[in-house]
Amino acid sequence: MPEEFVLEKETFEGKNALKLQIAIALAASMAFMISGGVRSWSSPCIPRLLELGSIKNSDVPYVGGLPPVGALLGALVSAPLMQFLGRRKTLLIVVVPWSAAFALLGFAPSTGAVYFARLCTGFMVGVATPAAQIYVAECVNPKIRGILGSLTATLLACGILITFILGSVLECDVLSWILASGALLLGVGMYFAPESPSWLILHGRRP
Repeated sequence: MPEEFVLEKETFEGKNALKLQIAIALAASMAFMISGGVRSWSSPCIPRLLELGSIKNSDVPYVGGLPPVGALLGALVSAPLMQFLGRRKTLLIVVVPWSAAFALLGFAPSTGAVYFARLCTGFMVGVATPAAQIYVAECVNPKIRGILGSLTATLLACGILITFILGSVLECDVLSWILASGALLLGVGMYFAPESPSWLILHGRRP
């Protein structure tokens, strides 16, 4: 995306300002929807992995608990990435590894692969969610910041619910690949989104 593609004054004041800001907020908030999928994936998928023999009963606590560990580590990395790369680019760089981790869960070739993929999906949650929340807050008009800022929580809940619903009717591998596709959609949305004006000003660039 060209560096010139940044937020202009019309983003806040033009006749299409509201539509643009809603689109920006929805694109970034996709990170929270995918995070909801990370959170709820274990509920429908662990029983099926046990049936397939991909994991054992003794593995269940680790499969369920590794994403929060990854998220903790990812949150520590998110701050410097946002500072040096920007909020938008931080969201872009998580897309491929996030999608790849979900795809690996779809194949689930071994217990170690499941462990690694769950840790990675959690790590990307830790990187992406702070960037998405800050990005939305910095890119929308203060008059509607509260409304659009709540989209993150709304899409998080939607991600949890959708994963539960799909998990009840789909095989675990298909569910994982759908979540991988969701991560790619985040990338598409953020590719066409502008950078945060606050970050641009902080780095001496014209918003």
